[in-house]
This record gives sequence, structure tokens and C-alpha cells, in this order.
Amino acid sequence: MNQRRRAPVLAMVTAIGVVIGVVIGVAGCATRHDAGGSASAQATTASPAVIVSSAESTPGRSPEGSGSPVPVVAGKVTVVPGATGYRSGVVISATIANGLDRTIYTEDFKTACTIAYLQRADGGTWTDILGCQLGRPTATVSIGPGTGSLVAFDPRSFHLLSGRTGLAFGAGRYRVKFTYALESDAGGAEPLTAYSAEFTIR
Repeated sequence: MNQRRRAPVLAMVTAIGVVIGVVIGVAGCATRHDAGGSASAQATTASPAVIVSSAESTPGRSPEGSGSPVPVVAGKVTVVPGATGYRSGVVISATIANGLDRTIYTEDFKTACTIAYLQRADGGTWTDILGCQLGRPTATVSIGPGTGSLVAFDPRSFHLLSGRTGLAFGAGRYRVKFTYALESDAGGAEPLTAYSAEFTIR
């Protein structure tokens, strides 16, 4: 091959080598990203991560046995707060876990349109903190066996403030109350109740 033909061929081979190098580099990054993503996904799956609220659910019934894998206590429905104490103004969370061998059913439109009530200790009684500003019918939510849902209560939620500013709840003793039924056609009746341990807001 003469010198004049060799130069374009050499340039083409060099360009192909650069492209292959870029592709391999991108694939390597993608592999590293996927590996990190998988670890992150596993960590998320291991912890309760589903927030069930009417803002995210659709009218009517949710799919049979919906929920995310969470630690459960066999034979019990449990409510576990995210912490034993919170600073005033932060979002409160709790995990509702179904350790029964059957699906349970509940309705939303409770505290901040979730499926549970945040309760405050007022003297010797517990008071439900109410408020849900979504203009649609109440939805039935199902939680399958061995799964659960995370509920969250934001003290700055417009559902609880109703046009006011500030915080809907502050310092005090609190717990989460979850009411539910074992039948999907209970007609809104939720005869069974599970409570979280008490926690404080300071």
C-alpha cells in the first residue's frame, strides 16, 4: 500500500479505536452504576419504603395484596414508629406491617390523607389529628401478608393546616393508630386496631 493510501486507512483505524474505547468506558461506568444501584435498591427494599396516602392511590380499591416487603411479626399487625423521638417540625413516619397470613383492608382519608391516624396525648386521652383536603371518594387500600406500608405525617402539610401557617402539631407525646378489616367488603367498618409505641416530639 503506498503512502498516500496508508494515511486515510491509518486515520480510520485510529478513529475506530477511539470509538471502541469510549464504548468500553461507558459500559464500565454503566456496570459500576448498576452495581451501586442494585446495592441501593436492596437497601431500599430491606427498609419500608411505600407511602400509602390518598395523594398516591387511585379511587376505589388498590390491587389485592399490595404493599412492600418489610419485617413482620408472625400472626400480628404491627405499627412501628420511625424513631422514639423527633425534633419539632420534622416529618413523622411509621411502618404498618401485616404479619397475618391473609390480606388486610383499610381506608385512607385519615391523618393527612394516609391510612393511619397520628394521635396526640391530651391529658389522659388520645386525640386523633385529622385533616385531608383531597376532593375525591375514600379509597380502600389492601396490604398483603408479609408486606407493609410506610405512612408519613408532615406537620406543614396543607391537609392539616387548612390555610393556616406554622405547624399542625408540635411538642408532646404521640402514637400512631391503624384501624383495619379482614374483609374487602366491610363497608367502611374497621373493627380491628393496632397501635405504635409512644414517641415524643421536642
